Amino acid sequence: MDMSIGVLIAFHRTAALGLAAGIAMSLGYMAGTALLTPDLWIEPLGALVKTGPAIVLMGVGLAMLDNR
Repeated sequence: MDMSIGVLIAFHRTAALGLAAGIAMSLGYMAGTALLTPDLWIEPLGALVKTGPAIVLMGVGLAMLDNR
């Protein structure tokens, strides 16, 4: 799933779809993991915490896509 979203982001014609899919997948991943294993939020290496900034970066990329 991650690789297919990465390929979508790599090409300008499908970048918006890929970024939106990446945001949706990350939010789904965070919600599912929070329900099933909430103890991962306090993991020292930040398995779930680092997903938040990735979502923000994908949102910025989506907003700037038309400016390229």
